[in-house]
Amino acid sequence: MIRSSQCAKSLLVLALAAAGFAVQAADKVTVQLKWVPQAQFAGYYMAAAKGFYKDAGLDVTIKPGGPDIAPTQVIAGKQADIVVDMLTFGWFGANIREGMMLGKPCVCFLRPEWLQSMRKEIPAYVDELPVISATPDTVEYVLRDLIRNPDKRKEIGQRSRAFALKWHSSAAGAKRFMEIYSALLRKV
Repeated sequence: MIRSSQCAKSLLVLALAAAGFAVQAADKVTVQLKWVPQAQFAGYYMAAAKGFYKDAGLDVTIKPGGPDIAPTQVIAGKQADIVVDMLTFGWFGANIREGMMLGKPCVCFLRPEWLQSMRKEIPAYVDELPVISATPDTVEYVLRDLIRNPDKRKEIGQRSRAFALKWHSSAAGAKRFMEIYSALLRKV
């Protein structure tokens, strides 16, 4: 979770890559890690130890995660405005789907070849996908843009909720399974 004192908002950062980023000077920022301190978060701790955050005008608090920290509860509790996850893998998982269902803008790396493959199977899904693609090298720019543009966050969040209901709700899953089962039965 990242909190900005200027907009009294917070972000949930669930980045598997240690990506350094900054917001506007003099902002208080809290980073809620996905899990306990370990190698995947070393970049956050190293940046704090070397004074990079202070040099950028940030007062950063790093909170470790753990078995009692559920990212979806942090998001649902309105303690997060942006969900960031999986900046190196190339697709998204449950945390991003939950974030979309809760109407949050979501950021992860979307591997172009996987998008192209998905477009062949379900073109509307890819065309409507509101997830913002970022890498460890571009996440700072993406987050700065979202932090500084609350109207953009709101619009993407609304699109995220609509997308999640259309493609990832229980009704959408049931409909898709019925299509698959019906097609299989026609072949018998």
